[in-house]
Amino acid sequence: MKSNIRLIPGLAIYDLRHEFILSTCLVIAISSVIAPLLILLGLKSGTIKSLRKRLVNDPSFRELRPTETREYPRSWFEKMKRDEDVGFIIPTILPASSTVYLIMPGKKDKVLMDIIPTGKGDPLLEASQIRVPLGNECVLSFGAANKFGIKKGDTISLKVSRFRSGRYEYATQKLRVIGILPEQYGTLERIYAPLDLLLDIEAFKEGRAVSKRGWKGSFSRPYKRFDGVLVFSKKALDPLFLNSLLIESGLARYGKVSAKELESNYGLHVPEEIFIYKFSVPRGNVTVFSYRAIKNRLRGFNARILPFTKPLPLFIGDKEIKVVGFSPDEKIKELLNAFFVPWNEFNEKRSGKDVFKIVLPMSFIGKFQKDSKIEVTFKGVKNVTFPVTIAGFTKDSFSYCPLELASMLNTARTREIHFDKNSISFILSQTGFRGFRLYAKTIDQVEPLYQKLKAQGIPVIAKLEAIRRIKILDSGLTRLFWLVAALGIIGAVCVLTASLYGSVERKRSQLAVLRLLGFSRKDLFFFPVFEGLFLAFFSSMLAVIGFEVVSGVINEVFKNEMRAGERICELSNWILFATLALTLLISALSSLVGAWKTSRIDPAEALREE
Repeated sequence: MKSNIRLIPGLAIYDLRHEFILSTCLVIAISSVIAPLLILLGLKSGTIKSLRKRLVNDPSFRELRPTETREYPRSWFEKMKRDEDVGFIIPTILPASSTVYLIMPGKKDKVLMDIIPTGKGDPLLEASQIRVPLGNECVLSFGAANKFGIKKGDTISLKVSRFRSGRYEYATQKLRVIGILPEQYGTLERIYAPLDLLLDIEAFKEGRAVSKRGWKGSFSRPYKRFDGVLVFSKKALDPLFLNSLLIESGLARYGKVSAKELESNYGLHVPEEIFIYKFSVPRGNVTVFSYRAIKNRLRGFNARILPFTKPLPLFIGDKEIKVVGFSPDEKIKELLNAFFVPWNEFNEKRSGKDVFKIVLPMSFIGKFQKDSKIEVTFKGVKNVTFPVTIAGFTKDSFSYCPLELASMLNTARTREIHFDKNSISFILSQTGFRGFRLYAKTIDQVEPLYQKLKAQGIPVIAKLEAIRRIKILDSGLTRLFWLVAALGIIGAVCVLTASLYGSVERKRSQLAVLRLLGFSRKDLFFFPVFEGLFLAFFSSMLAVIGFEVVSGVINEVFKNEMRAGERICELSNWILFATLALTLLISALSSLVGAWKTSRIDPAEALREE
C-alpha cells in the first residue's frame, strides 16, 4: 500500500485552522505556561550574569593577598607563573622600602605614599584599559590623583630617604603619569610603577648605590641583631624600674634567669648570689638602639649589661660547633671568670680582622694552633663561608666569638649575606622578594588557588565568601526554576495530552473515512503528532514574543539600578532555541497517546456511522 504520510502535515494544519477557536485557546494555554518559565529563567540568568560580570570585571575579587611577610625565591615565582589557575603574579618588596614621598611641581608639601609594582598582564590596568608603565612612567590610584589634582600626562617627583652614617640622605626620581585607575578599584593613595624602580628604591634605602639613576651609596652591612640583653645585679631590681627599662628600650618582656640556665644554655658561669634579668622580644631580635637605651638607663646603678646571641651553628668542614656571641667588659669578665675571651666589650664600630675571631673548646688543641686561620661556614638563608682567627681555647663545651660577628650572623638567618675579602666584612646581598601581588585567572579559580597556597603554608586572604554567595544563589535559583518548570511542564503535558486525545475521539468518524480512502495506520499515527508539533511551535513563538515584551519592560523599570551593559532579565539565543526544541519534544511525547488511539481506528467505523 502506498504511504500518504506526506499529506498528514497539511491535513493537520487544515484541521487546526478548521477548529481555529479551539486551536487558539490551546496555543494561548501552552504559551501561558512557557512564557512565565522563560521570564523566570531570564531573571535568574540576567541577575546571575550581572553579578558574575561585576565580580569578573572587578579584579579585586580575583586577588589573593598574603597576610605575612616572608622571603620568596625567584624559583617560586617561576613555578607560580606556570600554574594554570594563576592569571597574574608579580613580586613585592619589604613594606618599609615601598614608601616614598610624592612631590608635586611648584609645591613644597610632600606626602608619604605607597609604591606598588606592576607589569604586563596586571588585571587592574587591563580592566582600566591602561597600558603597562615602562621606564620612568607610572599609574596613579584614583585617591592619589584626586587628592592632589594630578591628571594623565602630568609629571610627578618621588623623593626617597634613608639614614646613613648619622645623617639623612635623599634621592629623587621624576615619573610621567600615563593613567589613573577608576575609583571602583580603590581610593587608597598609591603609585603603580615598574618593579625595577621598586628594587632600585629598596637598594638605595639599604645604603647601596644605584648608578643608573645617579643615586650614590656604598655597600650595605648586615644589621647587628641580638637575641636578648642580660642585666646582672648584686641586688634585686625594683619591678617598676624594670618596666621602665622595657618602655624606654622598646622591648616586650623581661624575666629572671637562673645561673644554672645560663650555664647550660650559654656556658656562662655566674655566682649564685647574682640576680640575672633577661630582656627580649618574642619572635624578634633586639636592636642596637634597645641595647643603648638600657645601657644609658643603668648608669648610676650597680648593674652590668651584656647583649647576647643564642648559640649559632658554625661548621668547620663537616663538624658542627655551637658558637656564642660574647663581648663582655672587664667587670663582667671578672664576674663570670671569662678572661679567656681576648677582646673587649661590644663596640658597634669594631670591624675587619678584630671581628673575625673565635675561641674554641680544648678538644680542638692539636688540630689547630692559636692565631691560625680556619674557614667556617654558617648555614643561614644562604650558606656563607668566611675565615676566622683562632684567638684561644676554653674549657667550656661552647665556642665563643665577638658579639659583633654573631649579631651579623643573626641577620643572615633572614637575609642573604656574603663575605667580601677586600674589606674583610660581610655585605648584605639584595633583599629577596618579601611578598607578591597575585590574581587568579577567573573567579572560579580563586578557591582552588587559595587551597594550593594554603597547602604550601602560605596564608592569604581572598573574597571567597562573595564568590561563594554568587554560586549558592545560582544553585538555589536553578533548583527553584526547575521545580517551577517541572510543575509547569507536567501541567502542559496533561493539557496537551487530554486535548489531542479528545480531538481524536471527536474525529473518529472522519479519521475512519481517511482509512477507507487509503491512509494506513502508520499514516494516521502521525496525524495528532503533527498537530501537537504545530501547536507547540506556535505556542513557543507566542511565548518568546511575550518574553521579549515583558523582559523589555522589566529592564526599563530597573535600568537605573543596573550598570552600563547590564540587564536584569535576559536570555541568550541558544536558550530560546533550546526552549523551542524542548517544547516540540514534550509536545511529540504528549501526542503519543492520541497517536496510539488514532492507529487503532477501524475503517468499518465509517461504514457503521453511515
